[in-house]
Amino acid sequence: MQHSSRSTAHGRDVGDELRAQRERAGLKGTELAELLGWSPGTVAHLEAGSRGTSEAQIAYYLGICGTDPATFRRVLDLHGEKNRDCLVRTHEPGLPDELRTLIRHESTATTIYNYESILLPGLLQTAAYAQTLITQSADLRPEEVGVRVRTRMIRQQMLRRPNAPDYVFYVYEPSLRTVVGDRRVMEDQLMHLVLTANWRNVSIRVIPHNAPVSTSLRGQFMMMDYESHRSVTYVENEVASLFADSPEIVATHRLSLERFDQIALDEEESRSLLTTLAGDYGEPRGADDAGEPDLA
Repeated sequence: MQHSSRSTAHGRDVGDELRAQRERAGLKGTELAELLGWSPGTVAHLEAGSRGTSEAQIAYYLGICGTDPATFRRVLDLHGEKNRDCLVRTHEPGLPDELRTLIRHESTATTIYNYESILLPGLLQTAAYAQTLITQSADLRPEEVGVRVRTRMIRQQMLRRPNAPDYVFYVYEPSLRTVVGDRRVMEDQLMHLVLTANWRNVSIRVIPHNAPVSTSLRGQFMMMDYESHRSVTYVENEVASLFADSPEIVATHRLSLERFDQIALDEEESRSLLTTLAGDYGEPRGADDAGEPDLA
């Protein structure tokens, strides 16, 4: 029982730290809830140090409060200690450091640009699409896959909060024709893109497959602009993640964005293509048709 009491104390410590960060940011609980797109009860739940709180939720909370990196890491580590001391544990692993940092950067950005060449951006993925990708692309236990998928869905809440950043997504057409999961997963995913493209702060621009070949079309990256400090470019691959705010690196990726703006379909044309492809994935298949759809 003493062990359980220590865990409760840790829970209060985490809640106190969160509350202190909210107050430092000059926000009331209801104001923070509105910024997060959560109910006031969810904010109160976190500040009470209640069990069942995910690391991604805490990271998102701290990011919206503009918490400095050192405090950000300390509070998340404290949350991890609470889970380790608890007698009843979910056994969910913590978030990778690069994902913690990405959530913090995304939470305070004013504009986010995202380019993907092969797959769809994580902020636009449905849960089924994300689960298929994460399961197939990483050597993770089932519970770890669940954590990654839930974290991705929590990150997407940023798109809907009242003061959400402006988002510009450049999606290379081949990624829309790459089947992830099955036809139903892809149909739902494409319809999700159509609906999301109608949100006031979201622009989805499709770069057609016959666009002029350019080195800019290789790889993937995200650029985040801020009111109070320099823009940050985020580049991720299988072995490393890079956060860079050097003027040279940012300028290079800014040129790529300008190139994308020139060769991409406009928003209306992009929505039309997304709708057409969603319909193609939804077409009925014969019983003997075991192949993937011909979307070329």
